[in-house]
Amino acid sequence: MKVIAKKTACLLIALTMIGSLIGCSKKTDKKTENILAAAEDVTAALISRNSKKVKKTGEFSDETLESLDALKDNEAVSAVMDKATFEVDKDSVKESKKGTSVKVNVTLPDYEAALEEADGDLDAFVDAISEQKEKEYKTSDITLKFEVEDDSCTLTNGDDAAEDLYKDIVSAVEDAFGSAKPTEPPTTPDTDPTDSTPTTDTAPTDSSTDSKPTDAPTDTTTAPISSTDYDVVIYKDDKIIVHFGKVANDGVHFNVENLTDIEIDIQIHSLSINGIGIPEMVMSDKVDPKSTCEVVAKCKVQGDGKVGTISGELRVVDFSYSFDSYPAHFDTTVIDSAVTVTAPAASGPELYADDKVKIYYKEVTKDGVVFQFENLTNMDIEVEPNSVAVNGVNYYDVNFYGNDLSPMSLTDILVKCSVEDGLSAGTVSAQFELEDQADSFDEYRATIDTTVVDSSVSVTAPAAEGVSVYEDKNVKIYCKGMTDKGVLLEVENITEKDLIVQAESFAVNGRSIYDVFLSIHTAPHSYCQVVAKGELDAGTKIGTVGGAIIVADKDNRKGNYYAIIDNVVVDASVKVEAKAEGTLVYEDAKVKIYFKEVREKGIVFDVENLTGIDICFQSSGIILNDEEVKVSMSDDVAPHSVGEIILKGTPSSSAPVTKVTGDISIISWDRTFDTYHAEFTDVAVG
Repeated sequence: MKVIAKKTACLLIALTMIGSLIGCSKKTDKKTENILAAAEDVTAALISRNSKKVKKTGEFSDETLESLDALKDNEAVSAVMDKATFEVDKDSVKESKKGTSVKVNVTLPDYEAALEEADGDLDAFVDAISEQKEKEYKTSDITLKFEVEDDSCTLTNGDDAAEDLYKDIVSAVEDAFGSAKPTEPPTTPDTDPTDSTPTTDTAPTDSSTDSKPTDAPTDTTTAPISSTDYDVVIYKDDKIIVHFGKVANDGVHFNVENLTDIEIDIQIHSLSINGIGIPEMVMSDKVDPKSTCEVVAKCKVQGDGKVGTISGELRVVDFSYSFDSYPAHFDTTVIDSAVTVTAPAASGPELYADDKVKIYYKEVTKDGVVFQFENLTNMDIEVEPNSVAVNGVNYYDVNFYGNDLSPMSLTDILVKCSVEDGLSAGTVSAQFELEDQADSFDEYRATIDTTVVDSSVSVTAPAAEGVSVYEDKNVKIYCKGMTDKGVLLEVENITEKDLIVQAESFAVNGRSIYDVFLSIHTAPHSYCQVVAKGELDAGTKIGTVGGAIIVADKDNRKGNYYAIIDNVVVDASVKVEAKAEGTLVYEDAKVKIYFKEVREKGIVFDVENLTGIDICFQSSGIILNDEEVKVSMSDDVAPHSVGEIILKGTPSSSAPVTKVTGDISIISWDRTFDTYHAEFTDVAVG
């Protein structure tokens, strides 16, 4: 696993969440259902590179866990893995005396093509990955092995699974860039963020893992700080002694004594001074063996440099694996008793409170919405936003970069989003995920239902402008029109919960959009606009829309369901006519399958879904002209629509296809019917 030692879509969250919904067909027994759900949890955790979540899924060495944490802040790897999707191969479950195994198909951007295009330029590589079409992505398999006992499934080959998932991409990235630079805190943009669907893991919360110190954030205070030099021990063990040094214009200085015979890295997780948390900082500095070195947490600093108390958490990292990397935690420690420390007070109304945190609203700025978090514990707490709504409008591009909450501190948290100029907040709703890396408590979600933050602001409930295509007790969905990126939808969450809304399939005028992408958290009682992205002509006039939309609640997994849109008329004046192309190779009461052509990226079929539900098609192999072609495919087609499915893989021969043999699984994730196989043998085509 050392190959990855030095260098993750709301979509993954939803896939993990709906295990009970999509785990198996009616014939699947409880044991298999548990295995499939466990496989989803493992894969989602591995792709997120969150060692705490990974550790909970099975057996992993400390070396692998540290490697995954290191990869979390690698910009090149993150560019690829943040776009990863996966499907558990339901037909691959195998039992033996050694345990039970299952295959997972993981789809990633074509990073090799992006590396070639970038020619050694990391920024160009990130741009190339961002601009790459989903149809260009490649799929590979990883095998997960479980020990099953009663209802419990424990992964037993964690190190091998992580190695299989990451070794090729890490090797390729290191060959191109060396130890690629970690993701840095973003500078304030000159323009509003572009249209993007949010994920919960787009912005890392851990500090950099690269040994080269990261430049300080550009927005630092210009007034010089008259720093006071301190020398107070705030942490010690058998490997290091940490002395607090000073606060200066470039950040917070520490002196670290390395008591070991190996080189170590010191990173920053959280920090507060005089009870006020520092939200954005970076540090990853080397300390030579048996030496003392100054390390600096680079950050925007305030005040006069006088320090009464300090709290926070550093991380001691050993890339040579002589010992396990670990947190160096220091609760509130007095630095200078002569400095008067007044407990900081929140500047806005309280939105949420429990025994661990209190959350307050502070303000809306040009960059987003600012909250204040009061950490009531002596633990370091990681916080990530899922959703934020102001005046009933949910922001689709929620983004966050910040450090953890240090013990017993009050910290400003900026949730970046496309806030309108001059917006005054009357009401706020949101959801945040809270986690303690030390496992003092289980990860949980703090949900804020609509709360008045300024009664003087008149708040008018947003009105839908599109055509209603779906409505139930939880959500309302409207179709507004076409954009250059896809179909513009309006979604209204009418509950007191944060709901994930995700498209499994979507069709316009009777034709499914291949690889449609829509996945968003919606805050309680909020309204938002979001695009069902896909390759569609922006000038297309919409006559009908259809599809299957997953509605998921992370706190009520069993309640997740499909919102089925079955060719609802949007504009009756638009002529709708979708016809399948190619040679008919299979037909029954539910589907018609047509062989279409061989393209660079795979073998293409047109499928006509004759039912009123979403149908998924999967396959791992096909025979063209007597040549067996290994493929991977898991594509959905919307109700009563025609759509392409692509078996990713290409034959070695370029000869025209004259006959085809195949076996395609027909799957209804909502279990309307049992999974079955569409088999066809030596069908003449062309």
